[in-house]
Parts: sequence; C-alpha cells; structure tokens
Amino acid sequence: MEDLVGLDFSVLRRMRGPDKILRVGVLESSPDATGCFRNLPERPCPRPGAQVEIISMVLQMLGWNWTMVG
Repeated sequence: MEDLVGLDFSVLRRMRGPDKILRVGVLESSPDATGCFRNLPERPCPRPGAQVEIISMVLQMLGWNWTMVG
C-alpha cells in the first residue's frame, strides 16, 4: 500500500460538490442508533456507528451537502 502522507488533499477540498444533496442510505442494525443517525448531519449523534462516522467525517471535510436516508 502506498504511503499517503505526501498526498495533497487540498485538491479534494477545492472540488465543487454535487449540485444536489448527496443522499447516503444506511440500514439500521441496532435500536440505539435508530433515532440518532437519521438526524445527521443536522444534529450530532453520540454513537452513530463506525461506518457512519467515517462517511460523516469525509463528507464534512469535502464540504459536500448530504443527508441520511434510512
């Protein structure tokens, strides 16, 4: 695997996001997350799950508008 330390991610940040809101679909696997992750990204979720946290972090870094669809 290549070393990603030297890559310039500022190019990704300057990319224009989609004109429409990007809809991210997920399946609920535990009742704890049911009422929580559907509110992302408008309201924070204390335990959304590792996969949802990664998606949220990447899309926030890119500055893209997105919503959660369950």
